[in-house]
Amino acid sequence: MKQIVIIILILFMGFFSFSQSKIISHPQIYKDTTGKIFVNKSLPLYFKISESIEPNAQRKLLISHTTPNTTNPVYLANEGLNIFYSPWAVDTVSKKTVYPKQNVSFEIYADSKPPETKIVNNLTSYDKSDTLYFGANLKITFSSSDNLSGISQTYISINQAPYEEYLHDTLIFEHGVFYVIKYYSIDNTGNDEPEKEVSFTIDTTRPLTNLVIIGNHQANIVGPDCKVTLKPQDAFSGAAKTYYYIDNQPKKIYSAPINVGVLNEGRHVLNYYTQDNVNNVEDVKSYEFYIDRTPPMVIDEIVGDFVYINGQAYTSGRSQMQISAIDNKSGVKAIYYSLDKQNWQVYDNPFFLPSGQDNVAVYYYAEDNVGNKTPFDLNSTSSNKYFTSQMDLEPPIVKYRLTDPYVKLFDTLFVSPKTNIILSATDDLAGVKNITYQIDGGQNFDYADKFSISEPGYHKISVFCFDQVNNMGNADFFVKVDSTPPEIFVNFSYKSFLSNKKLVYPKGTKLFIAATDFNTGVKNIYYQINNSSEKLYSGFLVFSDSGEYTLNITAIDNINNKIIKSYIFYIE
Repeated sequence: MKQIVIIILILFMGFFSFSQSKIISHPQIYKDTTGKIFVNKSLPLYFKISESIEPNAQRKLLISHTTPNTTNPVYLANEGLNIFYSPWAVDTVSKKTVYPKQNVSFEIYADSKPPETKIVNNLTSYDKSDTLYFGANLKITFSSSDNLSGISQTYISINQAPYEEYLHDTLIFEHGVFYVIKYYSIDNTGNDEPEKEVSFTIDTTRPLTNLVIIGNHQANIVGPDCKVTLKPQDAFSGAAKTYYYIDNQPKKIYSAPINVGVLNEGRHVLNYYTQDNVNNVEDVKSYEFYIDRTPPMVIDEIVGDFVYINGQAYTSGRSQMQISAIDNKSGVKAIYYSLDKQNWQVYDNPFFLPSGQDNVAVYYYAEDNVGNKTPFDLNSTSSNKYFTSQMDLEPPIVKYRLTDPYVKLFDTLFVSPKTNIILSATDDLAGVKNITYQIDGGQNFDYADKFSISEPGYHKISVFCFDQVNNMGNADFFVKVDSTPPEIFVNFSYKSFLSNKKLVYPKGTKLFIAATDFNTGVKNIYYQINNSSEKLYSGFLVFSDSGEYTLNITAIDNINNKIIKSYIFYIE
């Protein structure tokens, strides 16, 4: 018999090991520690009597002659308490009826209701797409209850393993494993609970929050139009809430892009993290950034001809506009300029100012890499983002004049070494900057004051004049320097004779004076006899008185070159 029991046990265990079926329960009668009798309501009951409480005492089956059809067996009708009694209780010692009269009662409890088992866990679950998620350190226990006979056993099966009796241990689970737990309980009268099932997985992975900058930004430098988007990710239970706080501000729940552009210019720190639906919390992340509200500083410069006189700028057709910009944070993205306030171009290189208009206006601004633009008023000429100039395309007009003496004969201008040459120039716009000149293509001299030429002969004078924007005017003219005086000729009306080595002429001798000049011609002839005053020669001279004569003759040409000759003779 012992061997048979062992074989049956082995077969039972083999079946248990490879089957997930519920363990079979049998209806039964159960007596608890207080002596209460609980009967599975489905069981047939037979009542027997005995004269002794000893287990081996003889027992007789009770037979009902009044209700034979509903006895042997008897089935309990009421769920819970059922009372069987006989009238008139008798005192067990005196064997007399107990007064006041009372019934003798026997209580039997009918139990047909299965128990109820609940899962008790230490964490809040989250249901996502029909999957239940729990966080880290999940611990599960089972709590069973029965209204009458009480719990006999609770059985559990994890992931299709055979059912095992639950011994009130705390179950611990691993991350990432999908669990299916089946469970039920049996009460002490053999009522078994319908099989229950719960499926879940353990999520111990922390969420991950990605930060995205919307708007103009460069690295961690952001512009006033920027917003920060936080995009949480969670591979299992999903992200529940994302929190953030900036600098020392209170923590907030993220719900929409964060407008960081409203912050003051300067450095800031955005701290953020996400908590998933099973309370896994991401480590706090920090994003350090700098709010850049300062636009670039723009500088204009004229490359080439430019002058600023009495509040007016002047440029020439050779002038180029050069625009530069400085930004000490995000850097300059582009410079834009316009000549008409409407058509804007990207500035790349210096450009020539248009020459088809007298006044040129250039409007410009710069934009940095985070969208800050140089502010200016298109309608305000006082804006420092506006440049205007008057285009000066005309060269100066060169002039010259001569101081006496000089004379122009036919196409030749005669001057003497004493003649001063004076240069001048006029310019209606930017004004004259300087005058230079060359003589016969030689060295270039800066003109500061009048000058003269002492070298005789023909000379070419080239004059160059620059205005303040380097427009050049020039002029050439020729002069002939005459430093040669006239020649003087005298004729006497009588022939002279020598007397004691003296030239002697008779009384009444007439003297004729003449002079020639091969360049500018003779202007005047003067004479002086002895110590008399000098007189202009206008006709011959007559000498009627005897005596010694000293005659000084001066001849002057038209540029004041002169010669003086003296003659000594006698009249007898």
